[in-house]
Parts: sequence; C-alpha cells; structure tokens
Amino acid sequence: MQLDIDRLIAYFGGVNALAEALKQQDPEHAASTAAIYKWRTRGSLPLAQLQKLTALAQAQGRPLDLNAFIHQQAELEKNTMNTNNRVIIFDTTMRDGEQSPGASMTKEEKLRLARQLEKLGVDVIEAGFAAASEGDWEAVHEIAKTVKNSTVCSLCRAVENDIRKAGEALAPAPKRRIHTFIATSPIHMEHKLKMKPKQVVEAAVKAVKIAKEYTDDVEFSAEDGVRSEHDFLVEIFTAVIEAGATTINIPDTVGYSIPSAWYERIRAIINSVPNSSKVVWSSHCHNDLGMAVANSLAAIQAGARQIECTINDYGLSRAAEQGDCGRKCLLARKRHSPRWRVKTPRNV
Repeated sequence: MQLDIDRLIAYFGGVNALAEALKQQDPEHAASTAAIYKWRTRGSLPLAQLQKLTALAQAQGRPLDLNAFIHQQAELEKNTMNTNNRVIIFDTTMRDGEQSPGASMTKEEKLRLARQLEKLGVDVIEAGFAAASEGDWEAVHEIAKTVKNSTVCSLCRAVENDIRKAGEALAPAPKRRIHTFIATSPIHMEHKLKMKPKQVVEAAVKAVKIAKEYTDDVEFSAEDGVRSEHDFLVEIFTAVIEAGATTINIPDTVGYSIPSAWYERIRAIINSVPNSSKVVWSSHCHNDLGMAVANSLAAIQAGARQIECTINDYGLSRAAEQGDCGRKCLLARKRHSPRWRVKTPRNV
C-alpha cells in the first residue's frame, strides 16, 4: 500500500499552507516548502513527518485518518505504463530548434534528422512551419512522405491559409498532426494581435475546426501561456476542446517559470477545465533560466502527458551557447534512454 501524498497535502490546504502550519506548530524543526515538494516527488514522506502531520491535524481539531489516503492495490495497478498514461515525446528540433542562431537546416538535413528521430521512437516530429516559405512547405512534405512510424506535425498560426498549407504538406503522412496556435496573454492580444479576448477564442475555435478537415489529430497551443490569465486559458481551452482539439499545449514562451510555479499552473488549469479528460495535456518549456528540464518534469507530475523538446545540438546546446530563448529540454522516456545519443546531420 502507498500513501496518496498529493491528497494528503491538499487536506492541509496545499504546500504553502501546510508549510506555514508546520512552522507555527514547531518553528525549529518544521519542514520547508521545498521539503514538502520532495515528498510529492518521491511519493512518500519520513515517518517523523507523518507523526507531525497527525499531531497537526489533532491540533486543528480534525483527527487524521491515514486509511483515507492510502492507494488501494487496484489504484496502483492503474498507474502502470499504458497508452493512456505514457509520456509522449514531441520533438520540435526542426521547427523551434531551428530558430536558434546558426542552427538552420536544409531540406536534406531535415530528412536525415527525421529518419534518426523515427529510429529513436520519437512519438511526434514537428517537421516545420509549412506556411512560412516554399522551402519549409517542401521540407514538411518530404518528411511526411518519408516517415512512417512517428506522427509528422506542422505548426501553423490560427489563420486559415496557414492551416490549409499545413494540411496539404502533411497529406502523405500515415500519421499526421496539425499544431495551431494563437497568443493568449493580455500584452500579446493587445499589442501583437490587436484583438479582443472574445475574438481570440473565436479564431482559435475556427482554426481547430478547419484543421479537423485534414486530420483528427489537432494540437492547440496558447502562445505566451505563462503570462496568460488563468480564467481566460480555461475559457479558450474549454472552447477548443469542444471544437475537436485532441492535445492542449501550455508553453512557457518567455522562459521565466520555475518548477514549483509551473507545477501549480499546469495542475490548476487541468483541474479547472471541465472537459480536460478528453485531451492530452502538453508542456513546452524554454530554457532561459536553465529550468526547462525541471519545469518539464514538474509538468508531468502535474498531469501533462506530452513534453515538447529538442535534440542536443539543435536548440539545446547551440542555443545555450548563443543565449537564444528557443532553448529546450531533451527528455527521454525510460524505454528510449539507452539510444538518445543522436549525431547531428553533418555526422549522420
């Protein structure tokens, strides 16, 4: 049997409330917020701390029944890896990674990299931004014709022409995804899009519906999600899920979040969207503060099942040298980890 640490912490009002209560009870030996986050990460806590929680509950006038927080065997069995809870690796080396200074690739180089990503067992390969140029469209189209086992994806704005270009480029792929996005933060909506929130929701819904004409696999991203208002994200995510989106991506576009904040944000959004169980939740982290890997792991703990990342030397190493905000983490699932060393196209 195993304690449900998340529920136990929530019983005391969450991490911060619990840390404060423990501090008031025993200022010299209280567990810090960092220690409580570690309990959640490990899925366990020291016996001495468990005894303190029991004493705290009694002091608050609500005896703690630990039996209510124990996973039953049937629940534990549900947590084994299957198609419904495995982490999906979404590689965006050829799209976002290529934005790093000095990391641009020719069509031939992208094809070679795509073949290697497929060999690695990467689930989704974002082959580019088909509407960006004729060269981008051709690269996405060639990769769509070449890759058979991985899903091939193209990014596009929530603009009809972009979406149709992506759909046409992806047509040969046995498994294809259209990834559409629109900015959702107040500063982006006002100054970049020059649109009202209602117009942004309408554009997002329309984009998803057009994308569904080409594939059932449609991802929606809220650009600058890290600076977007919680209630608006809930509104737009609810609307695009109803329109047919199957993956919802929350990006830290400006790369300034930290693991504890990112965990709370992802978890709060998933818990607030009424139809959240219908989609795969995704996280796309930038590495400006060196937190991309940590934030991605926090997102998984919060309920995300897809991580968007790039291969070393494309977006990660090169961007780290250049200081570009397009840096990403490379996060490998356990079943892929022995084979995650990939040569760059010039050496393949």
